[in-house]
Amino acid sequence: MVNLDFIQDNSLKEKLKQTIEKIEIADKSNRSIDTDFLDPYERSIIRPIIGHNLEYYEDGGYDEAERKIIQIYPPYLERTEKLSIIKIISKNQISHREILGSVLGLGLVREKIGDIVSNGDFEHYLIVKNELANYIHSNLEKVGNYKINISFSDKVVCSEKKFVSREFVVKSKRLDLFLSKAFAIRRDLAKSYIENGFCKVNFAPIKSASSLINEGDLVSLRGYGRVFYAEDLGMSKKDNYFIRAKFPV
Repeated sequence: MVNLDFIQDNSLKEKLKQTIEKIEIADKSNRSIDTDFLDPYERSIIRPIIGHNLEYYEDGGYDEAERKIIQIYPPYLERTEKLSIIKIISKNQISHREILGSVLGLGLVREKIGDIVSNGDFEHYLIVKNELANYIHSNLEKVGNYKINISFSDKVVCSEKKFVSREFVVKSKRLDLFLSKAFAIRRDLAKSYIENGFCKVNFAPIKSASSLINEGDLVSLRGYGRVFYAEDLGMSKKDNYFIRAKFPV
């Protein structure tokens, strides 16, 4: 078994252990398997583990997908389509969080659900594994309090991603300082969130408030959202850092 002791998050460690066990089954039994949806950090851990005698393919339902499954199979087998795209139309404005909450409310777990993609405020796309597609199609009637129209689609249509930029000054590039400024919260609260596993940097769980971040990093904080460390703008006379951050809207 691959050593995963470097991962502090126990739920993530267990998820990856289960994924590795699937890979070992594919290797020993010479049959095709597919993983649950994995984020970029999780896939970066799994890729090197796949044996040289196996082929693999990452699929998220569309080219820019963030969450993807990995199909793993012997080279003499053909890859098959494992994902379905569900289109959701609403007459009312609904959010990513509301869609996810309604889908999970059907008794599903997050690992079985891929990206949720918006094309404006009223058209959304949900990527799911084939075995769940008909169940969701038949049972998802509302998102929040709003009725929806639901259908299958052969492609994802997404609007251009928009961001709001903000500039601020920090004394250092410590993670707790960055979060405090980015989300306008107390530094001790930011530190607590980090140490309790609420923060990720480039999808990797980080529990050290003193971790340093860099230009180009994507930082997420549960309950607050995401922020990109977009650009270093220089230093002040007091050797503080001028930073430009970008927030998805």
